[in-house]
Amino acid sequence: MADGTLLTRERSCIFETRVETAAACKEAGATAQKAGDRATAVECYERALYHVDFDEGTWAFELLDQHRDAVNAVRLPVYLNLAACYLDESLLDTAKVIEYGDLALAIEKDNVKALYRKGQAYLAIKDGDAAAVVLKKAAVLQPNDKAIRGALAQSKELQTLAREEEKKRWGGHLLKTTESVTAAPVAGTPTNIVAWWSFAVGVVIVAIVVALGVGM
Repeated sequence: MADGTLLTRERSCIFETRVETAAACKEAGATAQKAGDRATAVECYERALYHVDFDEGTWAFELLDQHRDAVNAVRLPVYLNLAACYLDESLLDTAKVIEYGDLALAIEKDNVKALYRKGQAYLAIKDGDAAAVVLKKAAVLQPNDKAIRGALAQSKELQTLAREEEKKRWGGHLLKTTESVTAAPVAGTPTNIVAWWSFAVGVVIVAIVVALGVGM
């Protein structure tokens, strides 16, 4: 880092200076990230966001489109890089990955890196359904990306496992229900009524198992 005061510098009152300082922090973060020092990278990236943080009133009514574009030109790569840092095992924080991914997508809704990194975060917490949603969109945008295709395949495997577990849970629950109905008829209950209930429960079991199988 060329300037030792970069991470302690306060916000300027001049818009252009704030953006320039934020960009310098972003570059310092990228240098640290490439060197494998993700903790320092995160510190630099967070400082970059500090300099381009504007209250809602200023953002909506005082800044022009060209000013907002200049801010987002700094914010977008910072959000993406922060998501990447928090995917690393040394700093793993899936909630932050998803948060920064969402912030990046708010600026650029079809950003493939943001979608992919969100997908990786969902895979890390074994949420196959959520991962599949974002990774399918990423795959549509970049169909030849091997990393995205591999992650999408992982999400489908998680979905399959989840359905199999659900099928087992429902099957076991309904089996116990059937056994409780057929085990001991209440005194005075006609045999044909017990038989009818056994048949009805059996039909429900078959229907649910078939439905789960079709869902796979």
